[in-house]
Amino acid sequence: MVLARRAPLRLRVSAALRECLRASLAQRRSDAARKPTGLGSWTRDERRGACSGNGWPKYRFKDWAVTETRKLPVTAAMREARALQIAQALMDHQRWHSHGRPISMEVLRRDFKLKIDDYGTESELSQQIHDYHVFLGDYMSKIGALGVVHTNRLCIKL
Repeated sequence: MVLARRAPLRLRVSAALRECLRASLAQRRSDAARKPTGLGSWTRDERRGACSGNGWPKYRFKDWAVTETRKLPVTAAMREARALQIAQALMDHQRWHSHGRPISMEVLRRDFKLKIDDYGTESELSQQIHDYHVFLGDYMSKIGALGVVHTNRLCIKL
């Protein structure tokens, strides 16, 4: 039996996402150098700053131009406030009762009022993401990595 070789998977990553990943990685490196342990030793303000300053206002809310109900123009301060509101809700241990618990798309839409594109409804994109996930998992096991940061230019073993 001869298996056909598939063409390498190429995903197009926007410049904004690349910049966000780079900024997030640089922030984590500087935070790790500053703090020898994980988020548990950070103050509440440091955790809040790390969550709201990681690109949400600039990248996640970049297309948010008008408020949904009042139809007001969205300002940078409104984006920052919304990012902080979401970060605080996600850090609420009384609500989630767990660390690292997955949060469903339905909960994010219903409780956080987030607009989320469901790639699962697009079969071709969904298949490409699945193929990439399988490929990256195989690559990580081959190099013995527990995690990687992958950009269009490099793949960093964690």
